[in-house]
Amino acid sequence: EPDEEDDDGATNLVHPSWQYQAIEAIRLGDPVKLEQAFYDDEKTNINLVSQGGGWGGYRFPSWTRHMYGGHPDGESLLHLAMRVDNQEKTYGFNVAYPRRYEIAKTLYELDIDFSIRSAYDRIARDQNKVICDAVYPPSKWDNKMVLGWLLSRGRSLKHRDKWVDLFQLLQVDGDKLMSLGRKENFEHWFA
Repeated sequence: EPDEEDDDGATNLVHPSWQYQAIEAIRLGDPVKLEQAFYDDEKTNINLVSQGGGWGGYRFPSWTRHMYGGHPDGESLLHLAMRVDNQEKTYGFNVAYPRRYEIAKTLYELDIDFSIRSAYDRIARDQNKVICDAVYPPSKWDNKMVLGWLLSRGRSLKHRDKWVDLFQLLQVDGDKLMSLGRKENFEHWFA
């Protein structure tokens, strides 16, 4: 009688390149394949960003210069999954990157940095705040994410840089930010 193996396939890459497997998992909407790509923390980089029209040295033929990924530079896997042009049906075909919530949740569990800014100076939340907030609620944000949010939301805010400096100095996190949303707490904070 053969011994039963306890193998859930967690470390079996379908493709020998973790970068290719990660981008393919995003394209297919396959969270299990995505987890498999990042099984070895020492050899992988969850926060790798797009550069020169591709991610991790790979591009898909469906990527044009301005669609589906690879443009602009500096986009993480989370950016690619959250892009507006990746949620729409194109020419009767299915969504470009399906199961975006599940992919975002997996990326969160793999500890992707939600505050990475693209060359267009956007965080992934700027592209889809509903999914990003469902996966990483504002009340749980760390100071780095609060600063990323402030930089994105404060484009027209007077003295934005001073607010960023203040929030950084005081290490305002998501919980504090949420409490400052109430007028009495905000006034007390500045009293």
